[in-house]
Amino acid sequence: MSNKYFALWRDEHIVFPKTVTINEEVIEVNSNFKIALKILKLQSDTEIAEIRKPKLMLSWFYAEPQKIRNPKTALDTMSDFLVHKKMTVNDPMRGISTNDKADKGVEKQSKVCFEFDAEEIYVSFIQDYKIDLMTVEYLHWYKFLMLFSNLSKECAFTRKYELRTLDLKDFKGKDKAKLEKAKKDVQIPVKLTATELSMMEELAKKLNMYDG
Repeated sequence: MSNKYFALWRDEHIVFPKTVTINEEVIEVNSNFKIALKILKLQSDTEIAEIRKPKLMLSWFYAEPQKIRNPKTALDTMSDFLVHKKMTVNDPMRGISTNDKADKGVEKQSKVCFEFDAEEIYVSFIQDYKIDLMTVEYLHWYKFLMLFSNLSKECAFTRKYELRTLDLKDFKGKDKAKLEKAKKDVQIPVKLTATELSMMEELAKKLNMYDG
């Protein structure tokens, strides 16, 4: 199997694949970033029954979901695609914080949420790349991740992120109180479900974003 890490000499279909292989069968997938984000969002959607989610994800991700013979294998392959094993982005800023307690029943919080941070991410892509994520017809998921992980320090998302993770120990008085309120306002309000946390942690690890 070919290594699929990013390199300029590699063919585009290797670096930005639009197919997966299941049991030696090549299957077309929907590699657009919006599909990936939609699948990640589904993990924590409480309005949709858990039993419905696998079928929905398969129908969104695979171009011909009716041909799927083994749903579990197809879901595992989808997950591997979303957390691309060879995608290397050396940006330690993007992190997911966890603790050492048992996973079950323990609330954990991501430092980045594509839903909560959507406005700043949208503005940042326009600021840095002149890309309108609402109107762009297609952007490969791996391209999106690469661009996202290399946003400039001056963009809206990075400024929000830096405030979210700001260490306030050196501030005092009114300045500290003001920053504490501002920092609280940009914290992600929604705790991740166990399924979403697992996927996001895997994604973070593969992108060298894990700081746990």
